[in-house]
Amino acid sequence: MKLSDIFGNAKWIGTKDKDISPIIRDSFILSKVYENIKINIIGLGGYILYINGKKATDKYYLPLNSDFEPRKNYPAGEVLSHRIYSDSFEISHLLKKGKNTVTVILGDGWYSRKNSSWEDTCITYGNKKLIYRIFDEKNDILLSGIKAKYNISYVKECNFLTHEIQDYTGFSEDFFMTEYDDSKWKNAVEEEAPNTEYYFSDCPRDSVSEKITPVKIKNMDGSVIYDAGKNLSGIPLLRSGKAGQSVTVLFSEELDKNGALDMKYNHGQRFVFTADKEGRIIAPSFVWFGFRYFSVSGNAEAISVYKIHSDVKISSSFNSNSEILNWIYGTYLNTQLCNMHEGIPSDCPHIERKGYTGDGQLCAKSAMLTLDAKEFYKKWISDISDCQDRVSGHVQYTAPYTKNGGGPGGWGIAIVNVPIDYYIRYGDINEAKKLYPQMLRFFDYLEAHSQEHLVTSDIPGAWCLGEWCTPGPVILPAPFVNNYFYIKGLTKVIRLAELIGKDQDIPYLEKKLAERKSATTAAYFNTFDSNFIGNVQGANAFALDIGLGNEKTKKNFIDYYKKNTFYDTGIFGTEIVTRLLFEYGEAETSFKLLTSEVPERSFGYWKNTSATTFREEWGVARSNNHPMFGAIIALFYEYILGINQEKGSVGYKSPVIKPLLIKGLTNVSGSIETKYGKIEVEYNNLNGKFTLNVNIPDKLTATVILPDKSKSNVNGKAVLTCDV
Repeated sequence: MKLSDIFGNAKWIGTKDKDISPIIRDSFILSKVYENIKINIIGLGGYILYINGKKATDKYYLPLNSDFEPRKNYPAGEVLSHRIYSDSFEISHLLKKGKNTVTVILGDGWYSRKNSSWEDTCITYGNKKLIYRIFDEKNDILLSGIKAKYNISYVKECNFLTHEIQDYTGFSEDFFMTEYDDSKWKNAVEEEAPNTEYYFSDCPRDSVSEKITPVKIKNMDGSVIYDAGKNLSGIPLLRSGKAGQSVTVLFSEELDKNGALDMKYNHGQRFVFTADKEGRIIAPSFVWFGFRYFSVSGNAEAISVYKIHSDVKISSSFNSNSEILNWIYGTYLNTQLCNMHEGIPSDCPHIERKGYTGDGQLCAKSAMLTLDAKEFYKKWISDISDCQDRVSGHVQYTAPYTKNGGGPGGWGIAIVNVPIDYYIRYGDINEAKKLYPQMLRFFDYLEAHSQEHLVTSDIPGAWCLGEWCTPGPVILPAPFVNNYFYIKGLTKVIRLAELIGKDQDIPYLEKKLAERKSATTAAYFNTFDSNFIGNVQGANAFALDIGLGNEKTKKNFIDYYKKNTFYDTGIFGTEIVTRLLFEYGEAETSFKLLTSEVPERSFGYWKNTSATTFREEWGVARSNNHPMFGAIIALFYEYILGINQEKGSVGYKSPVIKPLLIKGLTNVSGSIETKYGKIEVEYNNLNGKFTLNVNIPDKLTATVILPDKSKSNVNGKAVLTCDV
């Protein structure tokens, strides 16, 4: 859309004082109150909207993050696409006859941010600015312009990556009220409109999902240390003591051996405030934090912790007699939700907060299966599209783009994997079809950065990772892993070409597929023992998953993990190894890997060390809140519960229920939501009898396959049994 399509003749406005977080006031007169009065609004970098002194929405961290507009030579030499999302709220219930006041507080966000240690990775777009339009079905009622007034708000400093400082001295709630005389405030100034496209979006905004009462656990050096009970993303709410005293709140994911905050896990996070009166309830306005523990130094007490993330609901269930599997499922959900903010799936909620394409594409399938995330990922697919260089086809390591690290394969392949996973999960091919030309352009980029049909480089000066976060150093050569993703992507796009009538492209894609397979085998396959790269860190699994190797390669792979029932793999290999073992009939070996408790090489180790979110590394990590190892969650449904689809089916139109018999699992239950309704599965395996309970939506008929290979067609509820 054009700006005028959403805002008519409204103007972008800002302030003469560029380094403040202002409070901006405007007003209008209504002869009567009636229905269907709306406001369209964008506040950059972030905004809080009040109508007649009341918040217009309970959502946080507005607007949605995106690649807002071009930044000079950033990324260097590349051309991206850009968009800004407008919010729209129905506000009739907040209005009154006579004078009404609109008040907006602006803070820093991805668009406008203060310099920090991340200055070189997060280049600002521009100054804080605001545009709004209040209207009904026929007429404009109020348009933003320079008649609006502004003053300094209680937010004195804000860097949404690290900290916020507030001072309520001289601030009054009267600023929000209609009766307040703002004649001595300064007039707003007109700001240049961003050079971009404008959209509305159904992507869920951030909101409070849980209110937690923190527990005081220690008094230390004049501070009180609190425990929120689990690692999370969110904010504390505090009640101020004596007026005029500064209070500092620090955050950490861990305590040290003395029971103090472990500052290695603080990551520069702090909240500082000065109250104007005793008993004021104070919380950060524009910053969320990633933490479990926090300390309060000064005259205030913590009364609550709000867990905040995108308003994405859990739409699945999983339970079993295995405590570790249950822990993996619940902990993944907490981790994934903590990393869903402002419409992007982040790598972590505290250090970087970026939408890494590697982490995001890895977990997209698991998130789509377990969460009501359709609109969330539809929006992020647009971010991935925007972050592709229109000249070379290069796909950035983050979407929206900020300077970062990654690799052309496991990161850039998001432009293929996420829209295709979206299609398979939801039955909507539009996003994949729309991005099909960009997928082909990405393949052109990989070709241009290859030698002898191996992907060997990325843009000059950038990282070129393959596997990542293995126990110990990464041994797998990056070209091997990047070729894996290229081959896997080619296979998926060939199928997509068939579906959307692009048959003319298939011979070329198949030629590239054959070249890449041949080159990967020639470079990395040892004919003496039939291993790829010594069968370390899942190398044979990577190869087998793209149709390389032979029966001995497969046997070597299986034997290795039967003997070594712990993970030696990183973020990509962990899912590949576990999935192939399930596929090859080695479900018990997969189960042993998933439930292993080997130190620094297992999910069980994380559980036993009291983790409440997934860590960045199997061992000691700089971050305790990274979702990327959560790619294995999809396997809980596809293999353990056996909820699948017929070949060629999408959106679960033709479900297949084929649970696997696993020694040690006597009871498993779970469900997913589809557009046809909920699919529920529960089985018990006791005393040689396998009992399966299924509940299939009325509009569907499922093929149910029991462990004895007997088949049934089921609609609705059914109980099926067999001897095992």
